[in-house]
Amino acid sequence: MDFIKTNIWLLLFVVWGMPLGYYRSKFRKMIYMRLTVFLIVYPRCTSY
Repeated sequence: MDFIKTNIWLLLFVVWGMPLGYYRSKFRKMIYMRLTVFLIVYPRCTSY
């Protein structure tokens, strides 16, 4: 019990961060998928 009292902020940070990491990973995969589709559909001309 003493460990929990002394490290309550660390434990709350870990418990708060785990679901956020999961949703951040899903969001990043969605963004990268859309970015890849955008780059394939609309290629840029790099030479002038």
